[in-house]
Amino acid sequence: LYALAPLRALLPEHAEVLDGLDLGPALALTVEAGRAVAALRDNDPGPARALPWHAPEALRCHVPPPLLAELALAAADAGDADARAVLDEVPGLRRWLQRLADRPGPLAPSAAARLAVLPARPGYDVHVRMLGGLTVERTDGVAVDEARTGRTRVRQLLGALVVRGRISRAELAARLWPDLPAEKAAANLRANLRHLQAALQPDRPADEPPWFVQGAGDAIALADEGITVDVHRFDDHVDRAVQAEGAGLPSVALVEYQAALTEYHGDLLPGLDDAEVEVERVRLASLAHAARCRVGELVLARGEPEAALREAAAALRLEPLSERAHRLFVRAHLAVGSTAQARTVGRALVATLAAEGLRPDDETAALLRRIQVDIT
Repeated sequence: LYALAPLRALLPEHAEVLDGLDLGPALALTVEAGRAVAALRDNDPGPARALPWHAPEALRCHVPPPLLAELALAAADAGDADARAVLDEVPGLRRWLQRLADRPGPLAPSAAARLAVLPARPGYDVHVRMLGGLTVERTDGVAVDEARTGRTRVRQLLGALVVRGRISRAELAARLWPDLPAEKAAANLRANLRHLQAALQPDRPADEPPWFVQGAGDAIALADEGITVDVHRFDDHVDRAVQAEGAGLPSVALVEYQAALTEYHGDLLPGLDDAEVEVERVRLASLAHAARCRVGELVLARGEPEAALREAAAALRLEPLSERAHRLFVRAHLAVGSTAQARTVGRALVATLAAEGLRPDDETAALLRRIQVDIT
């Protein structure tokens, strides 16, 4: 389905077939976008201007970024503000504009002009680590000014960009300074954003737009390229692990869970008092605990109880009341022949739950009865 727009745009021999298909509104719009690209190549911007830029979700879903950039640029040149907003958010925009600027055609001058005001990617990348504490590193080995990145509001600003993604300046200012008038909050945001930009790009000329934290209209966001965040890498690995499990590929899932856990070094931005960060902190901690338990279950299933013991102990450090981790601990002890230790773990769990006014769930209770641990 993602290929429909390129097929219609670039293979005219298939145009009649694609135009005649009854695809439903979303995919019909995709074919229409391909038809608009073909028209642009014939110096006709009319179909590009006619696309529904005020509601671009289907275009973003089904039109590849290079073609979407071409269409949005043509419509923006014709004065469509909605198309201009879509153009600003095309992933990898600099790359696609460079292609258009290098290709002879009516869009080349406009693409070159927009390239001139886009931020230039520095000669180094930035790695941001937030799990277990904030560290910011440049790939060229130059130290980042920790006096700037260590400021509480700068940490909150980075946290908001990671948690929310693209966020409006007004919303961000109101969230960080809810008790201040809008003008004062906006001034504070500008000051802290300058601290962040100066830490990430200290040598950036004053007249050059920043790269790593970019603005588009009233919104700001981390760049699509050149800056990586451990939170995003952690989430990506967990997502791929879940997909692998759904596809019946436990060995692939195990590798992805283990990769996720190499990113998780502790709580998200520990010590930072921020409501949204706290919600994200709890989410990530729960995922890390679940991943640790799942790694233990998978290695136990393939006959490695010693490794499962390590994973169970690590999971319990993350969540001492976790019945899932305790069950893994018990089963791993049984697998290495330590029935007495399994009972010790079971009795400790019963006592811990009782102290919290809780009782073991059905699965835990069945396991404890199996090893003759009293749960009453």
